[in-house]
Amino acid sequence: MSNDTAINQPYILACIDGASLTQAVCDYAAWLAETYKKPIKFLHVIEHGQYFGPADYSGTIGLGTSDELLKELSDIEESRSKLVRKQGQIMLKAAAEQAKEKGVDADTFQCHGTLSEKLSELEPEIFMAVIGIRGVKHEHSQKALGAQIEGLVRSIRRPMLVVNQEFETPKTFMLAYDGSAAADRGLEFICKNEALKHYPWVVARVTTEADENKALQKAETRMAESGISKVTLESRQEKPEIGLVDCQQDNNVDVTVMGAFSHHPLRGFIFGSFTEKMLKQAIKPLLLIHA
Repeated sequence: MSNDTAINQPYILACIDGASLTQAVCDYAAWLAETYKKPIKFLHVIEHGQYFGPADYSGTIGLGTSDELLKELSDIEESRSKLVRKQGQIMLKAAAEQAKEKGVDADTFQCHGTLSEKLSELEPEIFMAVIGIRGVKHEHSQKALGAQIEGLVRSIRRPMLVVNQEFETPKTFMLAYDGSAAADRGLEFICKNEALKHYPWVVARVTTEADENKALQKAETRMAESGISKVTLESRQEKPEIGLVDCQQDNNVDVTVMGAFSHHPLRGFIFGSFTEKMLKQAIKPLLLIHA
């Protein structure tokens, strides 16, 4: 475990594990740190299954196994655990050095456990978290995507940027807005966020039902009151997860802001959550705003 220097203010937490999007997570975290004038903490969690600590094989591979072989197997496992830790430390050091080259204050932290547990533990210190849409354990698993990310987003009530592509400097933002309580959280986050007010915004309402666009008008009025003047309204009648992705493409949106998990957890278990569907469909990063 390592904790290089103490950061005594809310920070951008960048969760990295060596997956293919690790560099993109670092780059988006650095962009956020520069935008909000915040430091970064790079976190590497050695999850259960990655850590190969000393093991007792005497009860698992046969009573007749020699002590010498048992010791050899245990030594191999211990060497593996050291390798995992060392690889993580090298990755953290490189990430911090890269951030510091950009003028961003950076700290590193390595620990054992689960990412959701560590996010929950660090929540009071976090300003915003950044994670890749797939960790190294689920690099090639589309099926595991939704549940894994949903669990992480539910673990803290801090804004979380989910990265799903290589870094591109954000220039245009979109708010997914349907007038719900979850959408209102996203709207208020934007309106109270000075760092995002000067960007062009697309406010998109996509529903399978006919709509009078009162929700869009409400959002536009609220944004204008807060000083956001570059606003484009989009209204479409189709499945939300499809229509919102179309809006991303048609308007060259770089980041989509949306409220996360407006439904009861049981409803999400039965029908699948809209947040999970968007995570699977979106082609650009999602900034999820929890209650």
